[in-house]
Amino acid sequence: MMRFLNSSLLLLIVLLVAGCGKEEESQKSKDRKRVEEIISNLSRYQPTDLDVKDHSAKTELKILVMGDFGLGTIGQQEVSQAMSDTCGARGGCDFLISVGDNIYSHGVSSTRDPLFQTRFEDVYQQFGRFDFWMIMGNHDWLGNVQAAISYSALSERWRQPHLHYEIPYLPSWVRIYGVDIEDIVHHARHVEETMCGYGGWKIVFDHHAIYSHGYHGANPRIVNGLKPKLLKCDVDVLLSGHDHVLELLRVDSKLLQVVSGAAGEARELATTKNPIGVETVFSQGAKLGFTLLTLTENSFEIEYLDKNGSTLFSHTLSKR
Repeated sequence: MMRFLNSSLLLLIVLLVAGCGKEEESQKSKDRKRVEEIISNLSRYQPTDLDVKDHSAKTELKILVMGDFGLGTIGQQEVSQAMSDTCGARGGCDFLISVGDNIYSHGVSSTRDPLFQTRFEDVYQQFGRFDFWMIMGNHDWLGNVQAAISYSALSERWRQPHLHYEIPYLPSWVRIYGVDIEDIVHHARHVEETMCGYGGWKIVFDHHAIYSHGYHGANPRIVNGLKPKLLKCDVDVLLSGHDHVLELLRVDSKLLQVVSGAAGEARELATTKNPIGVETVFSQGAKLGFTLLTLTENSFEIEYLDKNGSTLFSHTLSKR
């Protein structure tokens, strides 16, 4: 009798696990269909359609990078002020790159959503007319994706012409391209077309890192879908967020992975271990902050600063 009960219990557990697996796969399929439907119906802008500044004649660029910020917290406000003060002290910055999770926790509902005002416009009003080049994060995907794009025509700061795009009006010695994980195979092809064979600085930005020491760690879709193109085309830097930490990692001895996801909330590092092919250059958890890129035709400085504007770490590249 006991043997029969044990066998029956084991069978029940197997059936429950199998049922949960099928339910999970069904939900993933539904989520994928929703994403594909959204992508196929999106209206987009050309980046040059927007009223943005022309930097093509510049001999130096100063670019702010931040991610995971739209919480409406005191910390978000402190980082905003630190960025503004830093730019003021350095003779001005040219534009900002957001690496996603722009408005928590479920994105926006429409172009009239008050969260655009309270968690973006009000917090960054001291920048005046200043281009914030945005890309979607996983939290932004929970809202109205079209509204995030369409809002670009209504704001003097928010710039998100599409899910993937090249930032326009840059000097001939740098190219910057933003991509979205939800259509990464398609976007990776655009990265290859834009970056392979180009001789200047090559920067790609997205939400999910190839790897980080934060809670989320490696992302298989980026590792398998984007990383091979980045390495093939000798991309210099990938800018990402998602994990709420500040890091600089070297991938396969050449690609630099910037993680800058602590502009609204900071978390502890989850590990200090590196997978094969990843080297830690800088790693900081539990500290709010942002990243400043300073580029010329022949040099590229990556600087991490905290919520007080104090430099945590700096690393300089020279043109290969």
